Amino acid sequence: MASYKNFQWIHFKVISSEESFHVLNIYGPLSLQYKKKLWEDISVVMGIARNEKICIMGDFNSIRDDRESVNFTYRRWDVQGFDYFIKNNNLCDIILVNREFTWFGPHGKCSKLDRFLVNDNWFLTGCREELALHRMVSDRKPTLLAINQFKGGPVPFKAFNWWLKEEGIRKDMDDFWKQVKTSDSKENFQVLLKTFKLGLKHWSTGSKDSLDLQIEELKSKLELFDMKHIWND
Repeated sequence: MASYKNFQWIHFKVISSEESFHVLNIYGPLSLQYKKKLWEDISVVMGIARNEKICIMGDFNSIRDDRESVNFTYRRWDVQGFDYFIKNNNLCDIILVNREFTWFGPHGKCSKLDRFLVNDNWFLTGCREELALHRMVSDRKPTLLAINQFKGGPVPFKAFNWWLKEEGIRKDMDDFWKQVKTSDSKENFQVLLKTFKLGLKHWSTGSKDSLDLQIEELKSKLELFDMKHIWND
């Protein structure tokens, strides 16, 4: 990994396939002069690693056309310079499929400032879309590069610290553990633990469902706030 002004360059290799990947995490400056320097520096990296997979990601602080912003004054030379950089390096701008904007500022200002740019070699891995996640207290929506060939496997069981604050959980789990241990003395510890986990999961279902509902309600309220922020300011 190497750090430069306004970007970090990470180069790694997959041992099993010998494939090389280059990831550039950037934070675009506001100054047109420094942006021009950044596009030139990244173009040098593109030349060095042109035969390998390259992904440029982060906050570019630039848009490509006026459709990527609302209530925002953009500079024509900034837009043209950024668009030229993308086309000149044969980069693919991954489509943000589920939202229009990633940044929300004061006075109804909104822009798509965060994105993923990949070269042809990286695009062959199967990445097809960029997804915007829910924002919480930040003025930005986190974004995710979706790769359709990725398989996550079984979902792991999770236990949360706040469960221990629930009244009666310790007694309930103690009673359930005693039942598990006496149900079949021949069972080994791994099987006993698995059975106990199922009991804990069953106990948590009601609490978790209630919490998930509260989270979804808060997300809906935040989405509604964003829409009003865009169109009613």
